[in-house]
Amino acid sequence: MTSKHKQHIPQQCISRLQKEYVQIQRESIPNIDCAPREDNILEWHYVIHSLTEQHSLSFSGGNYHGKLVFSPQYPYKPPSIYMSTPNGRFQINQRICTSMSDFHPESWRPLWSIRSILIGLLSFFLDEKEPQTYGSVQTSTEDKRKMALVSLQYNVNHVPLFKDLFPQFVQLHQQQVMQLKQQQQQRQQLQSLVGSCSSSNHMNNNNNSDGDDASSHQMRIRNTRASSHHLSESTSAVLHTGTQQVQWLNRIQSVLNNSYLTTILNVIVFLIVAALILYVAI
Repeated sequence: MTSKHKQHIPQQCISRLQKEYVQIQRESIPNIDCAPREDNILEWHYVIHSLTEQHSLSFSGGNYHGKLVFSPQYPYKPPSIYMSTPNGRFQINQRICTSMSDFHPESWRPLWSIRSILIGLLSFFLDEKEPQTYGSVQTSTEDKRKMALVSLQYNVNHVPLFKDLFPQFVQLHQQQVMQLKQQQQQRQQLQSLVGSCSSSNHMNNNNNSDGDDASSHQMRIRNTRASSHHLSESTSAVLHTGTQQVQWLNRIQSVLNNSYLTTILNVIVFLIVAALILYVAI
C-alpha cells in the first residue's frame, strides 16, 4: 500500500489509516469488504455484500460498491462518502449526507474509524424508514430488487478499480454466469425432452385410436361370425329333429298302408277270438 501523494499527507494520517487497514484485515467488518487504492491511501473502496432477507427484502442478494475519500487531516476531519452501484436508496457518484460524513464536520469525532463509518453507513442504507437526506433517492421495492439482482454484474462491467481491488467478487460473478448458463442449458434440455414426450404421446394416442378402431371392427366381425354360427347350429338342430319326426310318421303310415300286414293282423285277431269261444264252451 503506497501513495504517490505521500509527501502531501501528514504522517499521522498515513499511520492512522495503515493501522486501521491492519485491524480490518485481522477482523473483517460484517457484510462489508474494503481496501485502499494502491496509489492513494486517502481513497478507500468498499463493497456491501451478503445481504439476506433478514437484513432487507429490498437489498437482499445485492452487492453495492462505493468509496470513502479522506481528508489529509484525518482523523480530525470526516471523509466524503459515495456509492457507485445503482441501488435505489442513494444517488450514484454523489456525496451522501450522514452524521459521519463531511456534511457534518461539527458532529465528527476523531475516535471514529473506517469500521464505525461503514457500519453506520450500512445501518443508514438498510433503514426501512429510508430517511431522506442529500444524495438519497426514493424508489419502489420492486425497483430496488431489480437493481440488487444485477448489481454484481454492474460492478464488474462498469465500476473502475472493482476488478483490481475485489477479485473475489469477480470470481463470484464468473461462477454465477456459469451457473446461469448451466441452468439455461438444463431448461433447454428439459423443454426438448418435454417436446419429444409430447410428440411421442400424440403419436401413441393416434396409434391407439387407430388400433382401437381396428380392434372394434375385428370384434364386431368375430361376434357376427359367432352369432351366425350359433344360428346355423340351432337351425340345423331344429331341421334334424323335424326330419326325424317326419321319418317316423312316414314309417307308421307305411305300416298301416301295407295290406299284407293287415290280413295277418286280422287272422291273429280271429284266432284269438275263436280260442276264447272254445274255452268258454268247454
